[in-house]
Amino acid sequence: MDKILVADDLEDVRDIIVMMIEAELDVEVLEASDGQEAIEILQQNPDICVIISDYDMPNKTGGDVYQYCLQNLNKPFILISSLDVIDDEKLDNFEKKSENSKISKPFEHEVFTKLVAKSISQSKHMSNDSEEISEESLLQSQVTGYFRIRSNKLQSHMKFIADTYIKIGESKFIKIGEQNSIVTKEQIDRFLEKGIDFFYLNKDQFNDFLNSSIKNLMDELDNNDLGTDEVISLHLNSIKQVQEVVKTVGVKQPVIELTDKVAGSVNKALSKEKNLKSFLKNLVHKENYFFEHSNIINYLCGAMVKELGWDKERATKRFITVSMFFDISLNDPKLAVIQNITDSEYSAITKDEQKEILNHIKKSIEIVSKSKSIIGDEFKIIEQHHEKPDGSGFPKGLNASQIPPQSAVFIIAHEFAYQLIRAGGPDKLSSSKILDKMGRTYGDGNFEKPYNALKKALSI
Repeated sequence: MDKILVADDLEDVRDIIVMMIEAELDVEVLEASDGQEAIEILQQNPDICVIISDYDMPNKTGGDVYQYCLQNLNKPFILISSLDVIDDEKLDNFEKKSENSKISKPFEHEVFTKLVAKSISQSKHMSNDSEEISEESLLQSQVTGYFRIRSNKLQSHMKFIADTYIKIGESKFIKIGEQNSIVTKEQIDRFLEKGIDFFYLNKDQFNDFLNSSIKNLMDELDNNDLGTDEVISLHLNSIKQVQEVVKTVGVKQPVIELTDKVAGSVNKALSKEKNLKSFLKNLVHKENYFFEHSNIINYLCGAMVKELGWDKERATKRFITVSMFFDISLNDPKLAVIQNITDSEYSAITKDEQKEILNHIKKSIEIVSKSKSIIGDEFKIIEQHHEKPDGSGFPKGLNASQIPPQSAVFIIAHEFAYQLIRAGGPDKLSSSKILDKMGRTYGDGNFEKPYNALKKALSI
C-alpha cells in the first residue's frame, strides 16, 4: 500500500486533510505535527510516495521539509499555503520541478484529492513502476460513488452522519446505518472484530461530515447552564473551528449556522452580565491573537449594538460574521497585529509581507464571497475595517464622514480590542484610559455615537 505523509501543525486542519485523502484513496497516511517531526518520519519511511506539507509550521517550516526531500528523496511534493508568493530561498527551485505542486487554502475537496491522485501516479512513474495506474482509477468515489472513512472517525460522533455502508465485494456494499440514526461503540467494535476498518459514506453527504465538529459546538452553545468562563472558552473554540475549517475547505453551510449560534450566545451572555468590564477580565489570555482579537470584538460590538438601540439579533449576527472572517487570509499573527500602514511595525517587515497586508482584505472577501449565505454589508465592513476616522487608514483612506456607522462600530471594537491585548488586559491598562486615548481620533463624525455607546457599555 502506498504511503503518504501529511504535515500540518493545526490538528483540526490535518484531521480534515487526512479524512479527504482516506475518503477516496486506498493509501496509508502518516501524520506530522511540525516540520521536524515530518523530517524524522521521512527518515524512518523512505518509501513514502507523496509528501503533503503546510508551509507555516513551528520547528522547521515546509521549506525545510522540502529541502530534506530535495536532497534525500525523489518524490512529488505538495505544498499547502494561503500565500501567493513565499519568500523562502529553500523553495527557490520548487516550481521548476514538474512533480511539485502548490495549493492554496481554502481548497475544494475534489480539486485536492485529484491533485493527490496525480502525485501518486507521478511517483509510480518516477520509481519506474511497471504498473501503469491512472489518476481516475486511484479515486475511490470515481468508481464506487462513496467516500471512505476510518471507523474511529465515525464512532466519535455517536451517530451515522450520513447513510453508511460496509464493502463486501469489489462493487458490493451493504447499508449499516441511516443518516442521523444512533451508532454505538458496540456496533463499531463488532465490525472491527470482523476486520472491517473502513466504512463508506454517501458521496453527496460527505461535506456534512467534514463540518460535524462545528455542529457539535452548536449543540454546546445551546447549553444554558454554562458559566461566564465556559461561555468565553466555547466562543474562542468556535472561532478557532470556523477559521480552521474555512481555511481548509471554504465557507460551508454549517459554518454559517455556527456563526449564527455564536451571535445568539453573545447576546445571551451580555444580557446576563450587565457589566461589560467583567467580560474583559476573562477575555485576554495572551495565547492566540487571531482568536482572542475576534472574540473581544464580538462582545464589544454586541454591547454597542445594545446601547445604540439597533436590531440586536440581526446586527450582532452581522458583526460576528465579520469578526470570524475579516483576517481569514492571514496566517501570521505578527502581520495581523499591524493595524495601519503608517505604523513603524509596517515599515520594519519585508516587502512581500507588506504586500500581504495590503492584499489581505481583498483575499478575505474572495474567500467569504464563495458563500451564498453572506451578502451585503458584511463585505463592506470587511473592506473598511482598516480605515481610520482621520483618513490615514487603507485601502481607500476614507474619513469619519465617509465611513458608514456599521463600519464605524466594527472599527472602534477592532481598535479597542487591539489596544487591550497589546497592553496585556484591563489590569495593565484600564478601559477608561484606552477610550481616552481613542477619543482623540474616534469621537467625531459617524464614530461619535458608537464611541459614546462603548463608553456607556463600559460604564465610563
